[in-house]
Amino acid sequence: TAGVNCHLGINAKGKCSHCLTCTMSAKESITLASIAYYYQENYFNHLLNVAVEGLEVCRDDPVLLFFKAFGDLMEGRIQEAIRDLEAIRDKQTVALCSIIALIHAHRKSSVIGRCLKIRCRLI
Repeated sequence: TAGVNCHLGINAKGKCSHCLTCTMSAKESITLASIAYYYQENYFNHLLNVAVEGLEVCRDDPVLLFFKAFGDLMEGRIQEAIRDLEAIRDKQTVALCSIIALIHAHRKSSVIGRCLKIRCRLI
């Protein structure tokens, strides 16, 4: 199995032995590949589960934290997603995607809020 940034291979410790930029283990690359597949297929609950499993191993990984928040957002758990995205938006590796996801979450939140107001008026 090859590392994420290197096609030359992984050493016995699961790390790339050929360059300093490859710091991702084989298990982590499988986790990210699974997340990418589940995103592509719109299996957001599976994406969320894989991100949570990855966070059990690497608790503070901002990329996995982002995908957990993204999974929550796509599953309709908007407030939880907003809280998680706010916590990581200053992390350099996920700053841009977190801010874009926050914008989407707030828009989705306001749409839900408007729908609830309309329903309340109809009742």
